[in-house]
Amino acid sequence: MRRRLTRAWFWVFAGLGAAAALCGVGTYAVWSVLYGEAAEAASSLASEIQAARAEGLPIEPKDLIPAAALDPNRNAASEYEVVGRQLQTLLPDVEWRRDCFDVMRGRSDEVQRQRTRRLLSLAEPLLLRFAEASKRPLCAFRRDYSDPLQLELSEPGRLAAAALLFCAKAALGAQRGNVEAAEADLQAALRIAAHLAQDVFALSTLHAARIEANVHRTARQIVRDEPGSARKLAMALRTLDWEPPRYDLARLFRNELPIGVAICRRIKRPSDVNKLVSPRERRGGFWLPITDDLRRAWEARWIAYVRRTAPTIPNDPAEFAQAEEAVRRAMELERAKPGLSYSLNRLLVSTVFGTNVAIGRAHAEREITRAYLNLVGLLRTTGKLPDSLEPLGVRYRDPFDGKELRYRRTDSGFLLYSVDRDLTDDGGRQRRNRGETFDNAAEFP
Repeated sequence: MRRRLTRAWFWVFAGLGAAAALCGVGTYAVWSVLYGEAAEAASSLASEIQAARAEGLPIEPKDLIPAAALDPNRNAASEYEVVGRQLQTLLPDVEWRRDCFDVMRGRSDEVQRQRTRRLLSLAEPLLLRFAEASKRPLCAFRRDYSDPLQLELSEPGRLAAAALLFCAKAALGAQRGNVEAAEADLQAALRIAAHLAQDVFALSTLHAARIEANVHRTARQIVRDEPGSARKLAMALRTLDWEPPRYDLARLFRNELPIGVAICRRIKRPSDVNKLVSPRERRGGFWLPITDDLRRAWEARWIAYVRRTAPTIPNDPAEFAQAEEAVRRAMELERAKPGLSYSLNRLLVSTVFGTNVAIGRAHAEREITRAYLNLVGLLRTTGKLPDSLEPLGVRYRDPFDGKELRYRRTDSGFLLYSVDRDLTDDGGRQRRNRGETFDNAAEFP
């Protein structure tokens, strides 16, 4: 009996040993496949850095330090920093932002308008200082370029909040007949956008493009609230003559290289990777061990990606469709690559792609507003709307597909829209649910 038990335990332990050996062999095989490719990519890091420097690309954060200090009397950044921090203490939870958007787009109820007026009353002294600072010609934020964590600042977000307040203030002021003050508020918001577009990083330009789009939406809504007002129509038309922000996606794309390099170098554990992904888009998360070779591989792949893609992006922002296609194609190719060394690139490219889409939407809003206001002007003078945009004598181009903006008459007015980033004509359908296709549309009345 004892001998049988001894043999049974022998085979149990033998089986466990064999299973452990198989697991070890399997783990080694998986490790070799996953991390072997990463080790090979890591070996190319030195040559990638050398090639990038030869092409004039910035690698280290210090490569982005301005060549000369700016005159503080011409630089709005210092005032923005002080007033922005004060504004942040006034802003309540996210509800204020939704209220401002609804006021700006004519969707608010009386409760939302009252809340927005109270907030604007509290913020009025600060908004006056923002407006004065926005008149300075330059904006260069102070950064500690020796610390990669300090490169992306909170100031651009605070400036975007101030610009949103300016747009809501303009909409409410125009409703009360104060057209001149509404125009001044929209000008301040657009000047803030122009300042943000001067910054070296894509996140600031993302805010700038969204501000510009909001300025055009607000101008349209002011006319839509009272289409018979010649003063409001003239004011809205003048917004199209203002100097828009100057976007340079090619420069921004190159300047994102040090950000990506800094991120690669500071990742120490899987949770650091997961922080780069929003909770909504996270699926399972990254859980593999972070090795030195993997970090170096990520850095090498990121530099190679920027080197490969940067020359395909046009310097002229008017060539948005070409830039959109270049960034989209590069992002799709990067996300399709199966190696572990490409896993971080799939996250890093999304910032540039999102900024590019925001720039496209700003261009689209500008074109939609131009056509919208001219159609309203034609309706006021002739009493009828055309069947197409051709009688306006100008081609209104959708920056996303290069074709003319879509236009059709409705029972009470007209619908004007851009196909937006998905390049699908959804008949002017606005976005309602996440994941569905939509168009960027403006309806009259």
